[in-house]
Amino acid sequence: MLRNVSGLDYILHFVHSGNSYASRGQFSEAISDFTEAINLGKAINLSIYQVIAYQGRGLAYYEVGNFSAAISDFTKLMDGVIQSQITYHTYYNRGNAYKAQGKFTLAIMDYINALNKEPNHALCQKNLEEIFLNPQKGDLDKADKDIVISAITLLPIKKQIPLLKQSLDESSPLGRLFWRKDWFTPCSLGKGNLKVICDLLEKIDPNFKKPETKKTPSVNNQGVLFGYRSPEIKLREINPVFDHKIHKL
Repeated sequence: MLRNVSGLDYILHFVHSGNSYASRGQFSEAISDFTEAINLGKAINLSIYQVIAYQGRGLAYYEVGNFSAAISDFTKLMDGVIQSQITYHTYYNRGNAYKAQGKFTLAIMDYINALNKEPNHALCQKNLEEIFLNPQKGDLDKADKDIVISAITLLPIKKQIPLLKQSLDESSPLGRLFWRKDWFTPCSLGKGNLKVICDLLEKIDPNFKKPETKKTPSVNNQGVLFGYRSPEIKLREINPVFDHKIHKL
């Protein structure tokens, strides 16, 4: 029992205790002590120690698989401080919780904010890349296409190149998403997101050859003319496995 200490000292005690429990993997006990610190801190309007307590409890909730509670704590933390004072850790941690729930669209936004504050955050880059490598495991199909492309460009160049190429390859999970969602204008490589990605690749990959944008007639698998498309041969210069017959105008 603590005696003759101020409210702030109480908060500090429970924060230290929560951190100690968490470091030993005793997350239930950590959650209990962080909760004490948070409740005590409400009387002094989100002290710095209460901020730490929200962060610690959110991480502890994440470790025990309570991702909704983790997201709630990280969000409360963000709502309680000035926007410019939110650290990249908080965005990164909440992004991880969203990712664990398969809420890739929200995770991407948090990872983007984290990387804008800390561009070389390797773990954040890794988790963001994992989303694009496994889009079928979450709701990436709900994301805005421009956000997806922007997020890819926050990764190191060596990671950007294969992902951008995969987005053009419908045999890859990412490529299937781009084509299925009609994020491309398949009749021309000279406009829309196809052009954006080709332009990006041209800038960062010395081996990439930008396809011509001249339109030529194409046929479906019964040999019937159905519209104008970029030449199949040009798309196969990017990805040999590309099958233009699936996507009609």
